[in-house]
Amino acid sequence: MPSSLHEALVHLFRANLRLIEVLTAPILQLPPGGLGELRVLDANLTDARPLERRADLAILPSVGPAFIVEVQLAIDASKRWTWPSYTALTRDRLRRDVVLVVITLKAGVADWAREPILLDPLGSRLCPLVIGPAQIPLTLDPAVARASPEQLVLCALAHGEGPAGEDIARLTAAVVPLLDVERGRFYIDLVSAALGPAARAVLESAMFENYEYRSELFQRLVAQGRAEGKAEGRAETLVEAVVEVLRGRHIPFDESDKARLAAVTDPAALLGLLHRALAATSFDEVLAG
Repeated sequence: MPSSLHEALVHLFRANLRLIEVLTAPILQLPPGGLGELRVLDANLTDARPLERRADLAILPSVGPAFIVEVQLAIDASKRWTWPSYTALTRDRLRRDVVLVVITLKAGVADWAREPILLDPLGSRLCPLVIGPAQIPLTLDPAVARASPEQLVLCALAHGEGPAGEDIARLTAAVVPLLDVERGRFYIDLVSAALGPAARAVLESAMFENYEYRSELFQRLVAQGRAEGKAEGRAETLVEAVVEVLRGRHIPFDESDKARLAAVTDPAALLGLLHRALAATSFDEVLAG
């Protein structure tokens, strides 16, 4: 899966091409489904010269304009030279209208990118269609989130630190168990990093309650850990549950790490470790709380 925020955002649009319609339709005044079928174009826009031009993503609808999608996380003056070439080369290649769409999570970058690019002394201009945080819908409809988890993740990246953060966290926890393990883990990591501390705690707690544990052994351990009457027995089963989660999520740990877990005997503390194990990326992160 992508390792940087830039790559992760490109991945969301590549994984769900309809995102481009969701975001641009209100601005371009397109009817629902107005772009028809969508497909990805080779984003290498090299012409006959040796200079390479590579956009983040190029999308070709069966109806309407083509889209060059550029993720921009910071102001970069050089893009005001390269963006016009992306548009011109794609327009020449396809012989159809092309819209340059700039995606950003920062209002200041959106304001900068929205400035028309002057192309010549006669006043020819390229006007990017900029989608900043204000243009990314706050998606809290469960049906929409289930149908388009990428839209929910994009919503979290734009609005996760705002007042809707806890609602986004609960919705994410309900949707992620419906996805395959790798995709779900990737989206949880993105959303968790975008939330404020309080919303992140809600996400971890809700994940523990809602997660569809695929391991029958883990289901048994959790059930046993909850039902066990003796604190000592419950602690032992909860340690086993944490270990099972770590194995299932491929988080490395050794016998000394397992001994550190076993040294925790308070069931409430072990439940906290179990919560963190669902979202952590390392063993030390599990114990960091």
